[in-house]
Amino acid sequence: MEKHRRGFWALSERQRDSPGCFNCDLPALVWVYFKSLDEPVLFRVSLSMMLGGAIGNIIDRVTQGFVTDFIAVGRFPVFNVADSAVTVGVGLMLLAIYLQEKKQKSDPEEAEGNDAE
Repeated sequence: MEKHRRGFWALSERQRDSPGCFNCDLPALVWVYFKSLDEPVLFRVSLSMMLGGAIGNIIDRVTQGFVTDFIAVGRFPVFNVADSAVTVGVGLMLLAIYLQEKKQKSDPEEAEGNDAE
């Protein structure tokens, strides 16, 4: 089990106690989520996973002062369930965008009709 005060293993020691990364990212994700209510389900699920993971890590930071990483797989950096949710959410979002673009290319008239709504 590892305790990380820094997010994504990249913030410097000076930045570790600053909640600044939460001040921008979380409200942006919430705003995007509510703006995407008319998007395909896969896109909304991906946003929900990213939002859930972000909130999970914030809860750890607020209650403990650090994020506890406890999943170790080989030589890969140790991570937690919230990190996994964010990562899978990003993958699902890329898949949702790819599928939407593929659908628009195959049937441009239907895609234009959906945009007008």
